[in-house]
Amino acid sequence: MSAYLVNHVYDSSGKKQSIDDVINEGENQAQWRISLSNEIGRLTKGEQNKVSYTDTMEFTQKSEIPKNKKVTYANFVLDYRPLKSEPLRVHLTVGGDKLDYAYDAGSPTTDLLEILVTCKTIRV
Repeated sequence: MSAYLVNHVYDSSGKKQSIDDVINEGENQAQWRISLSNEIGRLTKGEQNKVSYTDTMEFTQKSEIPKNKKVTYANFVLDYRPLKSEPLRVHLTVGGDKLDYAYDAGSPTTDLLEILVTCKTIRV
């Protein structure tokens, strides 16, 4: 039996569940398989459940990858969103730490001074 805490999926002993765990065992494996299928469909060219797709990803044989290109790993993140139409969610993320990227991939932040100025402006 799975427990859903803080939008993550754990088994009854408190161990965080993996994609293999949820699609191969438990009472919700059919729903997890549909969610996985929907996520792959969203990232590729669609699938039988008719989810909208982004054509972000395509499957390639290893022998077709040019020698000068790098490959990375996939990580499936499990999520429980009780207010969504599909509460059991699978998200595919890729290992960006293994790929080269020529541009700044950082997330800009603000400093405390900018926050204080904004707050003063709001109060006036």
